[in-house]
Amino acid sequence: MNFLFFILSFIVFCLLLKEYNISPIFSLLLLLHPSVILYSRTLMSDIPSMFFILYGIYLILKEKKFLSGLVLGFSLLLRFSNAVIISGVLLYLFFNDRKNLHRFLPGIFIFILIQSFYNIFVMEGLFAPFLLPTGAGGLSIIYIKDIGLYYFISLNILYPLMLLVFILNLKNREYFLYTFPALITLFFFSFYYYIDKGNSFIETLVKGQRFMIPIIPLLLLIYSNSLNKLRYSKSMILLASFFLLIFDGGINYKMYSFQKEKGILKDIIYENTKDADIIICNGEVCKLFNPFFGSKRWINYVFDGKLSIKKEDFKKFNNIYLCFIESSKEKNAKEIFFDTLLTMFNTEKIIEIQKPSYLILVKVIKDW
Repeated sequence: MNFLFFILSFIVFCLLLKEYNISPIFSLLLLLHPSVILYSRTLMSDIPSMFFILYGIYLILKEKKFLSGLVLGFSLLLRFSNAVIISGVLLYLFFNDRKNLHRFLPGIFIFILIQSFYNIFVMEGLFAPFLLPTGAGGLSIIYIKDIGLYYFISLNILYPLMLLVFILNLKNREYFLYTFPALITLFFFSFYYYIDKGNSFIETLVKGQRFMIPIIPLLLLIYSNSLNKLRYSKSMILLASFFLLIFDGGINYKMYSFQKEKGILKDIIYENTKDADIIICNGEVCKLFNPFFGSKRWINYVFDGKLSIKKEDFKKFNNIYLCFIESSKEKNAKEIFFDTLLTMFNTEKIIEIQKPSYLILVKVIKDW
């Protein structure tokens, strides 16, 4: 399904290039973007979000405000953090097309209500999706020195100077429809504690751009327009595409092996937690849960290398499981699991395996 949304996103991107008389050769920048290729192989909401954000913005360009509101509003159901991008679109309309704002808002408002009710009554908090996404921890100005710096480096390295080109075009009114939502998204997530790290600098460079996926086409549109004006740029894109094809082939091969391993671990957890009211786990386990496979309520027990839960928080749950999958990327997760969690609760071991990754799953025996 994600591959379909990837192709649809590519088509909309080609339409946007045509609107600005940019050579279709530059569509290869999106088609072969390593981060986009990587996440198009997953079941996560990144690629569908990219499509609905891009298509919604395209509809604004074509003066179809109400339909755009519906499309962008629907993206909230895919990922609540898309609200950040939509706020940038709202700011653009407020400052540049205020008289038509009333045509855009109804579609957005419908899905904001739906998402808000879901967050409050299911997730138990209006902003709960921001607070507990696959082990992330929230917002703070202190994260900009790591997270903000990462985005600055990665968005300038993967495609050379792409972010700098974007910054240099911030004053170009022609691109306000794209710069407003992209800039707000970059700013917001620079203070947000989450990067999907890899086992090497190159892996982190590609995987870590996950929250940028929905705005990558917006950055690429401005990047393409600037490159389109350069002599020999089309030849450079064709040459770069050859190397990107090889690189993306490596990504697909490694992703196949990765998904096979994670599929084994996911099946073990789902098979042994059918009666679970909640699963207390580390970030590596959190990444395996997907509504597509079955709904699971979970909470990450570690944040920033410290225990982030209290025993009394789980009084209302009957069937509680603790689960840990070893990962070198999570600070103190193993120590906290064995030294703190297993002493905090009385437990019964369900399963423990060493391969493809070390996994231990235990069930809590309630004594309070």
